[in-house]
Amino acid sequence: EYAHNAATAGHQGQDRTSDKVRARFWWPLWHSEVTRFVESCDACQRRKGPPQRAKAPHQTYRVGALGERVFTDICGPFTEQEETGARYVLIAICGFSKYAVAVAIPNMNATTVAQALLSHWVAYLGTPLELHSDQGTYYCGNVMKQLAALLGIRKTQTCPLRPQGDGQSERYVRTLCDMLN
Repeated sequence: EYAHNAATAGHQGQDRTSDKVRARFWWPLWHSEVTRFVESCDACQRRKGPPQRAKAPHQTYRVGALGERVFTDICGPFTEQEETGARYVLIAICGFSKYAVAVAIPNMNATTVAQALLSHWVAYLGTPLELHSDQGTYYCGNVMKQLAALLGIRKTQTCPLRPQGDGQSERYVRTLCDMLN
């Protein structure tokens, strides 16, 4: 109680309380009694939050065939093209071959993005098994969900605020922006 509850002890955890007890006292089975005492301390239990949930480790995703996984992203706005009115560029990249398609689009609406994917990727290269993107509203809406369901595409997304999950398209966007600016 002296090493844990005293005004100068400060309700430290099991390790620090054990260190204080070890420095000043000894009795048989002291460590298990200290552990039990700290675990049953009412003040500590009220102050602590719920235990941390285990997080799944990050894994590398390996692509094994052409068109198996397609990474997509949108960059812009750029200065408007007079003849087409396009301000944004949709990027679609095959995860296996690294083949990239860049499509100029006028806006970032879900219908515009879906039409561009259909006419510039699916029409020429076939339906991918998986479409991976960030969590932009144009990818998360009903239009893209219906398109994925209609074509049998599995839709995956990056974690929020984690652009590394979409590294293929992010790197291509950086290269494209360097070339256009």
